[in-house]
Amino acid sequence: MKSIMDLKNERVARWEQAKAFLEKNRDPKTGLVNAAAVERFNSMVDIICQLADEITRREKMEEMDREIYGGNKVSDAKAAIMLDQGGLAGNAFASASYTNAFNNMIRGNGNIMEVRAALSVGVNKEGGYTVSDEFDRKLIKKLNDHNVLRRIANVMQTVSGEHKIPIAASIAEANWVDEAALIPETSPQFDQISLGANKLAALLLATNAFLRDSMIDVENYVADQFAIALGNKEEAAFINGTGVKQPTGLLHDTDGAGIGATAEGIVTFDDVMRLYYSLNSPYRKDAVFLCNEDLLLNLMLLKDGNGNYIWQPSMEVGKPDTILGKPIFCSSFMPEMAAGNKVMLFGDFSYYWIADRGRRTFQRLDELFAVKDCTGFKVTERVDGRLILKDAMKVLKVEE
Repeated sequence: MKSIMDLKNERVARWEQAKAFLEKNRDPKTGLVNAAAVERFNSMVDIICQLADEITRREKMEEMDREIYGGNKVSDAKAAIMLDQGGLAGNAFASASYTNAFNNMIRGNGNIMEVRAALSVGVNKEGGYTVSDEFDRKLIKKLNDHNVLRRIANVMQTVSGEHKIPIAASIAEANWVDEAALIPETSPQFDQISLGANKLAALLLATNAFLRDSMIDVENYVADQFAIALGNKEEAAFINGTGVKQPTGLLHDTDGAGIGATAEGIVTFDDVMRLYYSLNSPYRKDAVFLCNEDLLLNLMLLKDGNGNYIWQPSMEVGKPDTILGKPIFCSSFMPEMAAGNKVMLFGDFSYYWIADRGRRTFQRLDELFAVKDCTGFKVTERVDGRLILKDAMKVLKVEE
């Protein structure tokens, strides 16, 4: 089966062929194309459109694979063997029965003892139940919507409390040598970076009347509210985190991005250029900018030496705007323009690793808020984040 890239290349090639065919059959005097040629051209365009549809389907399938399998895709043959009552055998959280019981628990429907029995496989030692695959997919999607770092960083699933990553502290060295002479030995040094499992929790209150309203998609509402709460706290830590009981942020003084350029009060075109070229060329290929919206407004007004704006709006839905041809993203958790602040990041964010440990847990709290005629919901997750290669990221700092 052709890869997505093969399909994209074929689509481009067929479009060039279609245009060439049309021009070849265009009357040089009138500029018109005969009906037979137009019909043939339309057939060629139909195939190009089918290729576009197939590319969209494939990309959607890959997106769902990442959401469901966390990058560890199960083969189609193995999935077919594992399929069991709407879920994967050995994965009770994907089964229809667990999903139904989990949704009933959120709404408070059904026989409470039967619901608890159905959820017994997902009981967490800290209280609550492991979320169903369906609810987790909703939460992950909404987290991505509310957390820009999760969209551009490298997100992984870990199973242990600490995930150690070996990184090269030095590289092998080459030497000029005489013929038949001994080649000097070099011993690259390696360090380790550890990703832990910091606990993040959120509590949501909902009125019992709201939960009993059958016309409201309660599960989706709860997932959305928790995604906002968790996503905001995560993003703040991924950028400014201290590394103590929380992720180590990209702006951390010692373990975050190095200073690439400085600005005097306001950011100028020259400052952006210095930041751009402070990043080594191998990392500029996939690099993006990150700043807050106030700074973005300032950047939108900057021009290069030829009087051209360096900011360019995106012409495609879902694609980010660009600065100097590189995508730019905004986060309200990036510092404001003030003396001493690090206000703009530029680098390859795939070198910032976000580690989700295990599954999120969910607990319904009936008695605690009964006097308010409300029900509480608690969700917990364990997550860490860290820049694993400082060379891949640079920051613009305002001078003090």
